[in-house]
Amino acid sequence: MLHQAADTSRLAAQAVDSGLPINITNPPLPGGVAAVFRFFFQVPQWIQIGGFALALIVGLGALVYLWRHRRAIALWLATRSRGTALSLLGLVLLLIVLAGGTGLKTWNYMQHDNGFCTGCHVMNVPFGKFQARAGKHDSLQCHACHQQSIFASSRQLVLWVANRPTEIGKHAKVPTSVCAGCHVTG
Repeated sequence: MLHQAADTSRLAAQAVDSGLPINITNPPLPGGVAAVFRFFFQVPQWIQIGGFALALIVGLGALVYLWRHRRAIALWLATRSRGTALSLLGLVLLLIVLAGGTGLKTWNYMQHDNGFCTGCHVMNVPFGKFQARAGKHDSLQCHACHQQSIFASSRQLVLWVANRPTEIGKHAKVPTSVCAGCHVTG
């Protein structure tokens, strides 16, 4: 692992020094899943926003339908055999566990895996510069230094979809308190 990180740092340094484009990252998701996500992030902005709005409308419509028909649904469930009711309950619990597990895996990926941040082509140059000059910091996770609230992350995602930046601009320095969290002991 350390050998691979050293090779990556060396290659990034050579690319930065020579002015060549840096492409040291792998797709953030394996196989066909990455292609699907890349497709959805490359469609026109109005399709993304329209798709989100449509999904929101359909979801709210489904909730309204279920709420309005809750008595009929409860009656239908009450008239089913015990085995059928338990099977449906098991299916609902399975779906909840799968949704929770997927959410947890997604959260961990976005917060603790540099592949999430570096999976975008726009991050190649900034991450390459970081790797080339990081020294002992090259094994850090992006969020070890770049800490922000979930609201700031959500805002950043919305701005990313709305503005479609083609490069990462210079940003504020990492606060000294974040550095002190690792470097100051006692």
